[in-house]
Amino acid sequence: EEIENFASEDKNYEAVMTPDEKMVFIMTSNGLKQFSFPDMGLIKVIEHTSDYYVLKVVRTLNCVMYAQYQTLYRIDLDTFIISE
Repeated sequence: EEIENFASEDKNYEAVMTPDEKMVFIMTSNGLKQFSFPDMGLIKVIEHTSDYYVLKVVRTLNCVMYAQYQTLYRIDLDTFIISE
């Protein structure tokens, strides 16, 4: 569902919920933010600048994938380690 009333510096954003529905990742042109759900408490900010952003949850790998410029990054949802 659409996340309503999300305070963002960018009108366009991409959002995904983790498979266990405990966290939401929201990417805008100013960075990737990780929130706890349902209270939407901010957990982590990964700074970047991009005009184009896409987030995907890969359930079989329990990870979130996102592209920044010409690099594809993976966030492991078990360890929260970010790798290319």
